[in-house]
Amino acid sequence: MHILLLHAYMEMGFSPIVKKIFIWKGYLAYMNKIVPSIILTIFIVNVIGHIGYASATWHVKWYEIDRSSHEFKKFLGSENWSVGSFNKNWGHGTLYDDAKDYVGFIATSTIYSDGKNYTFELYNVDDEATLFLDGKEILHTLSRKSVDIYIPKGEHTLEIKYIETCCKASIGFSTNESLFIKKQFNNASNKIFVGIAIGIIILATIITIIYYKNYKKP
Repeated sequence: MHILLLHAYMEMGFSPIVKKIFIWKGYLAYMNKIVPSIILTIFIVNVIGHIGYASATWHVKWYEIDRSSHEFKKFLGSENWSVGSFNKNWGHGTLYDDAKDYVGFIATSTIYSDGKNYTFELYNVDDEATLFLDGKEILHTLSRKSVDIYIPKGEHTLEIKYIETCCKASIGFSTNESLFIKKQFNNASNKIFVGIAIGIIILATIITIIYYKNYKKP
């Protein structure tokens, strides 16, 4: 409506002051429409940048185990476990494909610490398992079953090495499930989202300038 009136007054030859009044009325009406959208967009971008969501949890690689050295030998294949804590009990059956005895896996997962202490437990392990945090051994089932450890804030890597030699096979792992909820700790990622928000504001400003210039012409 403001735009139509503005055109009418311009065609009738009214003074530049009157024209400017209607220009700015049209501009304000325009801004009233786009400003809420800009604010909402910035809010959504900010929320997306900080939202947490579950990540693909354990990537498990299976191997044959050397009967004398108990070292990982021939690679058998891999699979993903979409859980954080788990309890696997194969009994006397096969563990992976046709593999039964002298078989093991190396499972890796990314965790997201809030900068506090966490408890890790390996239980019901037959025969042997070791837990690593960022490549450092923190728990071995031949010495103890659980460990409480401080983990600095940020992304870290967990690794479990499991060995089954003979007969029954099982392994249980337990910890705080919040560790497996993906979070944004990377400052570079935060800068990207801030950049997007600034870009939206700049684009809106350019559009408004073009709008003003178009209707400023007599």
